Formats: sequence, C-alpha cells, structure tokens
Amino acid sequence: GKINNSLSQTSQNFTIPQNITPSLNYKVELACSPTAVYYSDLFTIEAPDANDNIVTNTPDLDVVNLKVPDKATLGSDVLVKATIKDLSLSNSPDSSYFYYSITTSIIDAENNYTVVNDERKYHGENYEFNIPASKFRLGENTIIVQVDDLSDNEEELENNSLSKTININRIALKKLPYRDGVLLISKITKRVYLIENKMKRYINTLTEFKKYRKNKVYRVNDTILNLYPEQFQNRNGVLFIDEDTNQTYLIKNKTKDYIDTLEELKKYKKNKIYRVNDAVLNLYSDINN
Repeated sequence: GKINNSLSQTSQNFTIPQNITPSLNYKVELACSPTAVYYSDLFTIEAPDANDNIVTNTPDLDVVNLKVPDKATLGSDVLVKATIKDLSLSNSPDSSYFYYSITTSIIDAENNYTVVNDERKYHGENYEFNIPASKFRLGENTIIVQVDDLSDNEEELENNSLSKTININRIALKKLPYRDGVLLISKITKRVYLIENKMKRYINTLTEFKKYRKNKVYRVNDTILNLYPEQFQNRNGVLFIDEDTNQTYLIKNKTKDYIDTLEELKKYKKNKIYRVNDAVLNLYSDINN
C-alpha cells in the first residue's frame, strides 16, 4: 500500500504554466552499497531482465544502472543511493515546480515493515541514505525505495516503488546475537533452550526451567535458533555417531558408552540418533573412566 508521508517542509506557492504537463516518466537510478564487517549475505535482484535491470509492473518507471555487489554484509550500514530524473522536464526551466518524496523502508523475513527514512527531494537531486545494520534481521530483508511525484500543492500524482532483497544467511560466531545464559523460546515449537558455550540446550522440564527463572528470555524464530549447535548434555538415551570414525555411543548421565556390536545397537533402534563431531563428543567422559 501507499505510505502517507508527513512532510515538514512548507509548501511553496508556484503557478504551473499551462503548457507544462506533469510527467510521470521517471528515470530512477538506484544503487545499494554495503560494506563488509562480520556478516555474509547475498543481494538478489527482483525480476531482473537480461541486462540486470529491475523490471517493474509500472511501465512509466524506467530503472537503469542498478549496481549490485556480489557480496554484501550486515556488519555495518547499507548505503542506498537514488537519482530521480523526470525525462520530459529535464530540459525545461520549469522543472523545479515538481518535487518528490523518497521513502526508504525494510520488510524483514517476518513481514515486519519499517520506515527508516523519509525525505523530500527536488527534480535532479541525489538521494543518499545509510540504513543502520541494526534494522536488518536474519533471513530475507527487502529494501524498498518508494518514489512519490508531488506537485507544488502536495497532491500525489503517482507512486512507484523499487525493491531489492538482501538475504542474511550466515553470521560469524563471534557475532552471535544472544550471549551465554539467556533463554530462547522458539516462536514455532514453543520449546525453550538455554544458551551455553555458544550452543543451545533443550529445557524439557518445568523443574529445570525454574532454575533459570531470573535469566533473560527472548522469543526468536528458528533462523536464530539454527545458529546455535545443539548441546546434548542431559539427553540420556540418545545415540551419537562420530562423523569421522562412525563409532556409535550411547549417552548415559553425561557419559558416553561405546557400542561395538550390532546386537547391542539393535537394542536401541528406537532411540534418537545424531551425527556429531569431536567438539560434542568431548563434552562427555567415557563410561569406563
């Protein structure tokens, strides 16, 4: 939908010459330029044509020269640049009668819509704005640059939006969003996890949960939870398969019991099985030690 922009600038009383027809034939050059810090993500263009230009459903809007870097990052701000040019008025001395409202917004992976900047620009002026990294979330974040063509009496003539999508798919370990000691509740499954040693541990009893009632609690989506490897301590009865050696262990009271025969393994055929690395296996002492 359209955004009702609240523009603080006072309207000027211009008289539009009768021989000038307000044109909606925009030429918009849009570029987003991020800088690398800790995050790794990928820019994708919505509906690109053969020349990597955005194709919109609005025939009056011609978007050219869209510069998209191969890699983008969420560790610092994302710079959005746009130049608005009205082609039919570009050679007219009366082009200053028309001004534009440019609104930059973000829609994150959970469809939360945030307006991050709203400015008025005149014909031919450049628009440049840094979107703070804190405004982005994991998953797809769509940057929308909405262009409103406004006459001198602020009547909206046309509304067009340009958009591109940034997909946040990895976060460096040192930049995990939640520290050890916090409780994370899945918005999907409602399960509760304690973060320990940059891993998550499932809290499956009320008694266990009460031990951490003073800890900070956050409701998060599974994209966040998947950043943390599962910690399997206190998961009696699960089977671990060493991903390097394929040796199988039964977990008992924070210890691991090596299963060396097929007959023994068949006893636990209904138990949950996880393939794990040495970092997980080393959390458990051998049962014979």
